[in-house]
Order: sequence, then structure tokens, then C-alpha cells
Amino acid sequence: MIISLGVIDLPYDDEKGVTTGDVAEILESEYGVMASFVDLHEADILDAVENALVGHMENMMLGAPPTDSPLAGAASTIEKEFRNYLDAEEMSQVAGIAGHSAGVPTKAALKGVSKRFKRKRGARRPSFIDSGMYQASFHVEVKS
Repeated sequence: MIISLGVIDLPYDDEKGVTTGDVAEILESEYGVMASFVDLHEADILDAVENALVGHMENMMLGAPPTDSPLAGAASTIEKEFRNYLDAEEMSQVAGIAGHSAGVPTKAALKGVSKRFKRKRGARRPSFIDSGMYQASFHVEVKS
């Protein structure tokens, strides 16, 4: 089974040529955002896959036809967990994060820098949620 974490590659509105894929690569290189998520939530990820498979098998035993993607529910659960992980700023609690080239929480998050505001500043925000596009474009594929 392969669980692939990534983003749907979309262009940023205000950045010429920059996509959510570019941002994801930068954040992974600088901070290891997705790798840290997997480290913290490995048990939750496995539970999501197990629950999806058990549910699929139970449905088939009750007479439902098999679905094309029995693990779609697991992917959806993992995506929700990742978005919650960013919202809750769980990454700032990860031991050893100091080994990355930049700190968490990020300076931009502490200063409230955000593309969502006209003045580009607001209240302190969670790290890695500037415009919200990275978080919203996060996508999981589970293949058996």
C-alpha cells in the first residue's frame, strides 16, 4: 500500500509562476511539514486506513457492491487531520524541529503577515497558513 501526501498544483493569484506545488516543496525542504505530520500522526493514519478497509469489507458482507476506491474515506480523514495539524500548530511542538533551517513558529506567523489582508498584516496566525492555499490544496492518495 502506498500513501502519497502532496498538494493539488494550483497557481497563486498574486505570485507570477509560483504554484502550491512550489510552496509545498519549499516548506518541505525548509521545515519538513508533511514529514513531521506523518511522524506525529502515524497511528492516526494507520487507523484511518484500517477503518476504511474494515468498513469496506463490512459493506460487502452486507451485500453492497465493491467500490472503485475503498480507501477514499481514509484519504479524506488524513487530509482533515493534516489541516487540523496546521490549524493547531502541532509542528511547533515537535522535538528536533530546531534542526531545520528556519524556526517554528515562523517569524511571518508571529508578525501576522498574511496575503489575506489588504495591509498584509493582522493578528498572529498559525505557521504555514498565509493565504490558505497550501492548506486547502493538500491532497492524499491511498493506493493498494
